[in-house]
Amino acid sequence: MSEPEPTIRKMTRYVIELPLDGMDPSDHEAYKRDCIEARKKYLFKFKPVLGWTPAWATRYLDDLPPDTAAVLREAADCDDGFCGRDMAYKVSGRPHGSSLRNFTKPYVSRRDGLVRDGLDKHAVVPIESAYRLDGSGYKRAVGFQMPVELIPVFRGL
Repeated sequence: MSEPEPTIRKMTRYVIELPLDGMDPSDHEAYKRDCIEARKKYLFKFKPVLGWTPAWATRYLDDLPPDTAAVLREAADCDDGFCGRDMAYKVSGRPHGSSLRNFTKPYVSRRDGLVRDGLDKHAVVPIESAYRLDGSGYKRAVGFQMPVELIPVFRGL
């Protein structure tokens, strides 16, 4: 029997819905490794780095508000591209527990501005809110996620 293919759809960035047969979500580290390996396997099917260069990334970061730029830099400095909620409060200087609603709005609007200035129109927003996938209804962001493929472009800027 052949392995099921992932479903790939475009939102503000590419989302890969991977077949999770055989993955154990209760073992967080192993699950994370399995997801990263599966993502690498299907990486050829999408190009999240498209258009992003260090020059565009520098311009992007320079134009972001300091609190959002700090969170993006923190995510780029992590091997998995994830900046948790607690770390986001710490690096952004926001009071712990304050609302992060619309925190990613500057990421989207600035990327759109760079597209008008010549950045490839297919360039993804380099960071998005991350949510727990269990349950339904309103969910608070657990942090912010950068596609791992963009980490080398933004790291150290």
